[in-house]
Amino acid sequence: MSLAGSEDRLAAAGAAGPPGAGGADRILLAQPVLLDRGLHDWGQQEPGGPVERPGWLRAVLSSNRAQAQRHGHTMVLRWRPVLMTPHRLAGHCNGTEAGRMRDQCQGRLERENFNWEKERMMLDYLRSPQNFSHVLVLDADAALVHPERDTLSAMSAELRAAGKPLLLTDEDWSGKGRGRINGGLLFAENSHFTRELFEDILDAHWHGYLPEARSLGHSLNCEFNEQLCLNGLWRYSAAFRNRTRVASGRRYNRGGCVLQQCGREGASDARDAGPGTPRPRAGGHPLHGLLETAGAGGPLPRLGQGRHRRRT
Repeated sequence: MSLAGSEDRLAAAGAAGPPGAGGADRILLAQPVLLDRGLHDWGQQEPGGPVERPGWLRAVLSSNRAQAQRHGHTMVLRWRPVLMTPHRLAGHCNGTEAGRMRDQCQGRLERENFNWEKERMMLDYLRSPQNFSHVLVLDADAALVHPERDTLSAMSAELRAAGKPLLLTDEDWSGKGRGRINGGLLFAENSHFTRELFEDILDAHWHGYLPEARSLGHSLNCEFNEQLCLNGLWRYSAAFRNRTRVASGRRYNRGGCVLQQCGREGASDARDAGPGTPRPRAGGHPLHGLLETAGAGGPLPRLGQGRHRRRT
C-alpha cells in the first residue's frame, strides 16, 4: 500500500507503524507544487521535456524533506492538479477576445483555483488508508527553517492542549495582520469533524454555496478565494471557532517579507525585519517553525471536479 496518492510523489517515508505506536503521532507533510500557465514561478516544461524547477523551490523542498526525515514524518508532493476548475467559473473567460487576453484570463482563473488544491490534498490524506494521525498541508514556498525543532509535533501538541482538531495561523507578523488567517498552512487531526469539514469546504467551492454544511450545521459560502472562505468561517461561525485553534503566524507561519520589507503594512515587530533576521534559535524568535519564502510572488494550487463528498 503506497504512502502517497496516485497523483503524488513520496519525498520522505516517515516512521513505520500505526498512529500511537510507541506514543508517537504519525504526521504527514503535503505540499502541492503545480505549474501555472504563462508565469513560471514554480517551474516550466518544454513540450516533451522534463520539468525545470527554480533553485529556490528545490532548496525549500529539500529543507522540508530533510526535516521530515530527521523527525520521522512522511512527506508527499503533488506535482499535477487533481481537480478541474468548477463549472460555475470555467465560463468566465468565454466573453474575452481570443488570443492573449483570453490566455491571461484563463491563467488568472487557474492560479486562483490552484489555491484550493491544498484543501483537496488535506481531504485526500485524511481519508487515506494509511490513517495518518495528523496532516499538514503547506504552500510550496513555505520552508521549515528551525534546524532542530520538530515543528509538526509541536503543532500536534498544541492541538491536544487546546482540545481542538484544526490549527490555522494568522498574519500577526504583518503590521495589521493579527487575527487575519493565512491559507498557506492547514494542520488537522484526523477526525470525523475535519473530514466532514473539508468535504463541506470543497463542495462549497464547487457549487459556490452550500445551504447546510454537515460539519457546521449552517450554510457555507466559499465562492471565491479559499483564504476568504477560512476568514469568513473564523469570523462568523461559532461552530468553526469552537473547533479551531488560530496560532501565531510569527510562531509557525511567518511571511518571507520580514526578511526584506513587508509592503505598506510593515512588519509587526521591528526585530522581524532587515538583514540578518533569518537566524533560527530556540524560544520562537526570530523564526520558530515555518517561513513563507520571498522567492515566489503568487498563489499556488488548484481545484475543481464535482462533488467532493465521499458517498457510502
